[in-house]
Amino acid sequence: MSDLEKILQLTRKKLEKNKFVDIHMAGDPGIASFVPFPYPTGLAELDYHFGGKCGLPAGKMIEYYGLPASGKTTLSYHAIVECQKLGGLALFVDSEQSFDEERAQTIGVNMKNLSVASTDTIESIFNTIEEFLASVSESKFNGPVIVVVDSITGVPTEFDIEQDMTQEGRIGQEAKQIRRGVRRLQGMLSKTKALVIFINHAVSKMTTMPYAKKTQAAGGYGIKFMEFIRLELKTTGQLKEGTGDDAMRIGQKVGFEIEKLKNAALPYPKIEEIQLLANGFDKITSLLNAGVKTNWIGKKSKLVYTLLDKQFDKDEWPQVIAGIGGYDTAYKSWKEHGIETGALIPWGA
Repeated sequence: MSDLEKILQLTRKKLEKNKFVDIHMAGDPGIASFVPFPYPTGLAELDYHFGGKCGLPAGKMIEYYGLPASGKTTLSYHAIVECQKLGGLALFVDSEQSFDEERAQTIGVNMKNLSVASTDTIESIFNTIEEFLASVSESKFNGPVIVVVDSITGVPTEFDIEQDMTQEGRIGQEAKQIRRGVRRLQGMLSKTKALVIFINHAVSKMTTMPYAKKTQAAGGYGIKFMEFIRLELKTTGQLKEGTGDDAMRIGQKVGFEIEKLKNAALPYPKIEEIQLLANGFDKITSLLNAGVKTNWIGKKSKLVYTLLDKQFDKDEWPQVIAGIGGYDTAYKSWKEHGIETGALIPWGA
């Protein structure tokens, strides 16, 4: 045994006696940063662009932020649907009292397996999440667990409530409470492998630079430091039916910009457009585009594609999916093909 190996053994034995430290070898699934499985977002293009990892990482914090009505809550509904398909548990923390049960059901959320908690302070948001995760840990549930907070900056702190409206609040009080909360959550997430999605507001950024970014996420830097992925949603246009004065808005176009993605090389990819309709995001077309990007689907022209040596028009894609066995079967085939060819590398692989 070399001197280096002797020193390594000695240091590990010393550290293992410390009750506050867990020692693991590299590659050990017991390491807190290990991601055992992905949480699909509900949009195949996003699952692909998050580093080719087939979705969002288990045991991490994620942030969706953007201007009002940009699809943040709807995107979180899609993630809840995918978690429930995997037999998982879901908690929706509704701080803005804006949870839309009818829309959630339209997108596919199973209300019988969803817990909805209403909160009125930032502190109560994190207390609710901690109690939920503690219950999951006590029950020894090993399946997927997802928590959506809508929104993290939609309520005041307890200090703000206790003060009179005419009194000035403490500077940075909201950001301090959020930073304290996310630090407390980090250890619980690594143990339960739960996924927490924070929905956040976009606020104007004070800058004199003409080409600088004009918006940023609210709530300070606490979430920014601790989160694994930060995704900005932007409305890029409207979808209308009819012409002239009779034109009726039926949806909108949403662009996605990844601003933070740990363990991924720059530049981060962008998705220029996914349609947002009454029944949620257009996940059918998203799967088509993702299939082209991973070479599961061949693209002969702008409107003509091939799958398994069979040619079809773009308008026929929903029928092709139905012939395969439905969206879930098609998504599974796309994922298996991507893993086989190396275009997708799932978390934990």
